[in-house]
Amino acid sequence: MANNQSNPDIEDWMYPYLGGALDFTTGLRTKVRKSKSHKIGYTITPVVRFTNVSRTPLGMIDAFCDEYNINTVMHHRDSGSYFLEISGTTNVKELLESFRPYILGLTEQVDILLNRIIPALERGDHREKEGFLSVMKNVEEFREHNNRGKSSKYTKEFFEDEWDL
Repeated sequence: MANNQSNPDIEDWMYPYLGGALDFTTGLRTKVRKSKSHKIGYTITPVVRFTNVSRTPLGMIDAFCDEYNINTVMHHRDSGSYFLEISGTTNVKELLESFRPYILGLTEQVDILLNRIIPALERGDHREKEGFLSVMKNVEEFREHNNRGKSSKYTKEFFEDEWDL
């Protein structure tokens, strides 16, 4: 759903609320990990994570996601905080597109996900080594905006070395 506020069952105030919640939790990630079910042995998954010490705001976000048929998983940490995780290409795309105009602080990251990474994953570019490297180039740019570029084990250079490309 490229149009925000296209779900009549959701109150108008929820869209800017979600945009602000995303901006303040900085919970956008791309998980790059080993996968036995993928031919090249690795996969890339976009993830949105909302964190809070109270379950109530996360429950509101979870209810929003239910209205859009977006799958979520709620986790409770030993520290007492909670996080709600939305993962997978379709779920993350649907979520971000639903309230994109209200995201102010993470615009670069969201745009890279929605305009480059997710379309490449939808096309299946990541299923072949050369395409995976192309997606990793965008993942690294995404990570730079997220201040996560230097701490990741899996980089484009790692895969170039791993596959002798």
